Amino acid sequence: MVGAGLRGPGRRHGLLFFAIFVRRVQVVFHRPDRYVEFRRKNVFRALKVRHDLRDVSRAIVERNRSSEGGTTYRVTLVFDTGESAGLHPITFAYSSGSGHERAARAINEWLGAQ
Repeated sequence: MVGAGLRGPGRRHGLLFFAIFVRRVQVVFHRPDRYVEFRRKNVFRALKVRHDLRDVSRAIVERNRSSEGGTTYRVTLVFDTGESAGLHPITFAYSSGSGHERAARAINEWLGAQ
C-alpha cells in the first residue's frame, strides 16, 4: 500500500527528527548599520545574534575528517577583536560539496570592499 510507511511510529520518528535537526540559517551582512547577524530558526524557536561588522576579519573554510575517511567542510567567520572574538561557524554541521570555498571567497571580497 502506498504511504503505509508514513503511518504509526515511523512517521512520529520522522517528524521528531525533522523538528530537532532541521534548521534554517541566515547570515545578514548589513554595511549601512555595520553589523553581521546570525539568524537560526527551527520549529521550536528563532534566534538572532548580532555582532559588530568591524570585528569580522575574514571567512575561512574549516575541514573535518569524517569517520569514513572523507573530508567535510563548513564556512566560519573569524572575529579577531571585540566581545565576540573567536571562530563563529555559519552552520554547526560540516558538509561535503564544492560551495564552501566559493562562499568564503565571496564573503572575503565583500568584507574587503568595506
